Amino acid sequence: MRPIKKSCDYFSHDKDMRNHRKVKALRCKFKNEGYAVYCMILEYLTGTEENELEYNEQELELLAGDFAVDSKYLEELVQYCIRPLGLFKVSTLGDNKKLYSEGLKLRLSAVYRKRDKVRTYRNQPTEKEVKPEAQTVKAKPVTDFATYILPGIPIESWEQMNDKDQKRYANELWKTFFEQDSWIDQTCRLKKYQGDSFVKELEQFLTDRIVEGTIRSGMRELKTWFVRKLKKDSHA
Repeated sequence: MRPIKKSCDYFSHDKDMRNHRKVKALRCKFKNEGYAVYCMILEYLTGTEENELEYNEQELELLAGDFAVDSKYLEELVQYCIRPLGLFKVSTLGDNKKLYSEGLKLRLSAVYRKRDKVRTYRNQPTEKEVKPEAQTVKAKPVTDFATYILPGIPIESWEQMNDKDQKRYANELWKTFFEQDSWIDQTCRLKKYQGDSFVKELEQFLTDRIVEGTIRSGMRELKTWFVRKLKKDSHA
C-alpha cells in the first residue's frame, strides 16, 4: 500500500490576495519583493510534510539561498508575518519549532479529505474479492405475493410468514387457479369432469395442499401434481 502523502503539489489563493489588509501591511513594509517572498514561503510550505517547516537558523539560511534574499531580511519578514500580522504561526514541541500557515492548512484540508475518500473507496474489496459467505442476499418481501405465484415460495420465506400472510398467499394462488379457464377446461377432460364436480375436486386438492403447507410450491408445481392426481384417479 502506498504511504499516505501529507503534502500537495499546488495551493490556491484568491485573485485579490494582494489586497488583504494583512498582506497590504506586508507590502507596505517590505514592498513587492516582500510579497513575492511571502508567496514563495507558501509555495514551499505546500510541498512540505504536514505543510510545516523546521523553524530554526539553519532552515532560514537555506530558504534565503533558495529565494535569493538575505537571511536577515528573510528572518525579519517572517517575524513580522508571525507578529503582529499573524500570517504565520509557530508550534513548539520540545526544542523543535515548526512554522506553518493556518490559512494554507485550511485551504489544503479539502484536498486531504478528498484523498481520504478516494483511498477508502479504493481499499474496499471488489465483488471478486468478497467471499461468498460474506455476501448478503436480500430476500423478497413476504407480502409481495405476485412474485411467488408461479415459481413458488421458498421454504425460508414461507416460514417467515405469519398465519395471515400464509392465508393471503393461499387465497391469491387459489384465485389464480380458478381464473385460468382454458387450463380448467383442458384438465376437466382427464376425468371427464363437468363444471361443479371439477371445481370441487380442485378445491379439495388445494385445501389439502394448504393443510400440508405444500401450497407454497407455487402454480407450476401444483398444476403438475393436480394433473397427476387426475390421471391416477382416471386409471383407478
